[in-house]
Amino acid sequence: MEWLLSIYMPQSWSTPTYEKSVKVKVWSCIATVKMERALEDRVRAVKQLASLAEQNDEYKNIIYEEDGEPSLQRLLKEKISLDAQIMAVKTLCLLANEKDRKRVIMKEMVSTILSHLSRTSAMSDQIQAANLVTGIAEHNPELKEYALIRENVIWQLVTLLSPAGDTKPNPKLKLSCSRALWMLVQGSISNCKTLTETKGMLCLEKSQPESNNEFRHSTFKSSSSAAKAVVDELLRVIKEFDKMKLRIPAIKSVHWQGLFQRKSAK
Repeated sequence: MEWLLSIYMPQSWSTPTYEKSVKVKVWSCIATVKMERALEDRVRAVKQLASLAEQNDEYKNIIYEEDGEPSLQRLLKEKISLDAQIMAVKTLCLLANEKDRKRVIMKEMVSTILSHLSRTSAMSDQIQAANLVTGIAEHNPELKEYALIRENVIWQLVTLLSPAGDTKPNPKLKLSCSRALWMLVQGSISNCKTLTETKGMLCLEKSQPESNNEFRHSTFKSSSSAAKAVVDELLRVIKEFDKMKLRIPAIKSVHWQGLFQRKSAK
């Protein structure tokens, strides 16, 4: 109501304090994200929320307390541009500045992604979700180490590449999933280990369509740059780190990759 009064009856509102002016801006942005039909306006509002959240924790708390988080989460469930969703993720990450709040926000975010990656979801939703994972890994690389992504998203992406029976996955879906996996493992020893445990590289090699050159060059076959990036990262960990907790899984992962190469050569 304060926001409506400030817009339609400014004379009835006392001289706004700094806090009130920030709240009005937040309310306006959230309302635009919720109700504005024009995508351009919604994206602009999300960017404004991100800009406010970047300034200090006080603004983050105002956005969170004024119901900004559910509004941003809803953007991840809609068929909107990838850029808009990536900006929404960035803003949500900024809001997750407290331990309990981070747990709630990240759980909801990953839950939405997983629901769209489900094998029962429409293929267009699966492709959009896989592309969003790629965007998240590229623009918010710290999220790659988040346990729910490692333990659930990687497995679900590999599952979409392993259809049962005679069903063949759509080449566009396979390309989106392979790119997402590529981005998730780059620079992440834990994600490399998870991917080798799922035998995702074998899955990608077996299922690659010879007619799709773009997909073939982006998969994790033994000669690809993606596979090389995985192995290079594992070898770097083995050489540079003394901690056995890191070296042992790295050695096991390289072993899996070696088995994969020998199998592919046959």
